[in-house]
Order: sequence, then C-alpha cells, then structure tokens
Amino acid sequence: MIEVAVLVCEQGHRWSDAAKRFANQHLKQNIASNLSLERQLLFQILPVDATVVAAALGCYRDAVVVWEVNAKNVDRRLSNVVHLHRHAANRLQWLAVDDPSRKLSQALPHFMSFAISGILTQPMQMQTVFKLTTAQVARNARLNTPV
Repeated sequence: MIEVAVLVCEQGHRWSDAAKRFANQHLKQNIASNLSLERQLLFQILPVDATVVAAALGCYRDAVVVWEVNAKNVDRRLSNVVHLHRHAANRLQWLAVDDPSRKLSQALPHFMSFAISGILTQPMQMQTVFKLTTAQVARNARLNTPV
C-alpha cells in the first residue's frame, strides 16, 4: 500500500471536503479501470495548520500540499511556499484560490517561480490534483523517489 498524504492548509473545510470527495471518486474510477498502482494507493486527507506542514511532511514519504490563498494571507502563504520549496523541493504544492483579488493576482507569478504544480479556483478541480499525484507517484515508484 502506498499512502499519499494530502495536506490541506485552509480556513474552513471547503478544499479538504472536496479533496475527500474526489480522492474516493478517483480511486474508485481507477480500480474500475483495473490499474495496478491505483489499487495500492491510499490518499489520506489531512487538514493542517501552516505551522505544522513541514513537520507533517516528515511523517510521509509521499505527500502533496494544498495551500488556500487569499488577499489576507498571500504574503504569509508565499513565505510558506518558498520555505517548503527550499527544504522539500520534490513535494507537490498547489494553490487553492477562492476569490482572486488584485493583490493576489499580482502575487501569483511569484508563487509560480517556486514550482507550484497549479492553481485551483473551483473545488471540482481537485480531481486534477489526484490525477497528477497518481501519475507522479507511479513515476517516482519506478525511480524510488518520494513525492
């Protein structure tokens, strides 16, 4: 069994609820397709505070971080992303943006320079996180490197 942690750093539950829903849906679809790696995957959705993301990543070989970003926390989130990129560059990081403000829109290019995997603007886009994470885990399983 390959356990993949999806660390969701947000206020509220919007993105973690979507992650739970689409993780189960993703795995059911791929098991139905009879793909061997997906039969071995277990996505664990973990709502976490930004202050514990780095420590939580240390507990999982394979993990993805979803950062909720808004106008109020954009500077703090950029700092979180930069820190994680410096200490764990191979970890996939996604931005979840509910309401892009002018300030946030101007900051997004700075995030992209730190290898952000993508920007989610709707919860249903969480499907993409699971598809790309599954592909990354499969590739890394062949290379024996963590996500």
